Formats: sequence, C-alpha cells, structure tokens
Amino acid sequence: MTVYQAYGNWIADRALTAGKLVGPFKLDRMTWIKPSFCWMMHRSHWAIRENQERVLAIRIGRRGVEWAV
Repeated sequence: MTVYQAYGNWIADRALTAGKLVGPFKLDRMTWIKPSFCWMMHRSHWAIRENQERVLAIRIGRRGVEWAV
C-alpha cells in the first residue's frame, strides 16, 4: 500500500538519500498518514505548513499498516 506523509526538509532529504525513513524521524510519535496524495496536500496546506513542506509517498506492507492503526 502507498500512503502519503508530509515532512520537513531535514527528514525528507535524509529519507530520500537513505531510501527509507531514518532519524530524526521517530516511529514513537503520532503521525498523520493519508491514503491519498491530494488529501495529504490539503492537510499540509499544499505543503506550505511549517515542517510539512515535502510530501513523500511511502510504501508500507500490511503489517506496517496494522501496526500504524
């Protein structure tokens, strides 16, 4: 499944370089993943909200979705 999440530049740059989410990203904090790119863009105020300037598509398996929910 592909979900979308908005991040600040410092998280997005590291994730794109590593090919996965890495620190300072933290799994233990609440997150707003969305199943729709347009929904995430709306939620992040079209990627202009502070620390939500970059919207990434994240591929996540069933176990990951179940864990997140």
